[in-house]
Amino acid sequence: MRPLSFRCRQLLLIQLLISFPALLAAQTWEAVIAGGRCPAGTPWQFWIHRGRLDRVLFYLEGGGACWTPGTCDLKGRATFDPSVDEQDNPANADGILKLDQPANPFRGWSVVFVPYCTADVHLGTRTVTYEPGITIDHRGAANVRDALAWVKKQLPGLTRIVVAGGSAGAIPTPVYAARLAGMYPTAAVTGIGDGAGGYRSPAIAGILVRWGVKDGLADLPA
Repeated sequence: MRPLSFRCRQLLLIQLLISFPALLAAQTWEAVIAGGRCPAGTPWQFWIHRGRLDRVLFYLEGGGACWTPGTCDLKGRATFDPSVDEQDNPANADGILKLDQPANPFRGWSVVFVPYCTADVHLGTRTVTYEPGITIDHRGAANVRDALAWVKKQLPGLTRIVVAGGSAGAIPTPVYAARLAGMYPTAAVTGIGDGAGGYRSPAIAGILVRWGVKDGLADLPA
C-alpha cells in the first residue's frame, strides 16, 4: 500500500477538524442537579442533551425495585441501585442513547435522561420503614417531576415527544406519556416500554399502595 501524500493527509486532517465538533456535540450531556435525594443519602440528578427544540426523547432508566426488608436493606443485598453517580451517566450508554450514530432515529433530538435510585419504578410518593434501621424514600415521582418541570421551561414548543424506558423504567412510561400529553395537548406523544414483562402476582397491588403510587396518580382519571 502506498503511503498517503502530504496533500491527502492535509485533507484528512481538515475533515476531522470539521466533523469532530459535530460528533462531540452529538454526545454532549449536561447534568442537572435537582432537589431530590436517593435512598443512599446522595443527591439526585438527571442529564439532558440539547438538540431540536421541537422534539424530545424522555428516557426513564431501569434498575430493579424493593418491597421487603431483605430486598431493601442497603447493608445487605438490596435489589436496586440506591444512588445516582457517573455509572448512570448516559454518555456511557448504547442503543437509542448513542446519539452520534447516523442510524439513531433520535439523532439531533433533545433528550432528557431520568436516572433511577428510588426502587419504586419512578412512581413512589412515600417514605417506608420496612423494619427498624431499614427505611427507604420511595420518592421517584418527585424526582421525575423535577425533570418534567425542566422540559416545560426549556422546551415550550414541543411537537413530537417520545417517552421510553427499560425494565423498571418501562413500567411508568404510560403514566409519564399521559402527563406530557397533558402538558403539550397539540404534540404527538408516543410511549415505548421496553422489557417490563408481565406482573401477575396478586401482591403487586399491595406493593404499589405501600409505595404511594395510587396517591401519585390521583390526578389521572384513567
